[in-house]
Amino acid sequence: MASITFTILCISGPAEGVTVFNSQGQQIWHISIPERWTANVAFGGKHRNKLFITAAEAVYVLEMK
Repeated sequence: MASITFTILCISGPAEGVTVFNSQGQQIWHISIPERWTANVAFGGKHRNKLFITAAEAVYVLEMK
């Protein structure tokens, strides 16, 4: 049996959203948030398929595929 592990890094901060990098350090995605900064990100939900993003004025929830 073989398994594949996919690792990503999500960075929040004053970039009006969250920047996502793959395990090789390449930027693969940017999630735009309509606020001046984001503070934190975390995966949650029953199947850990929801990304919670805290920002200056609100908490955003994105359902991941």
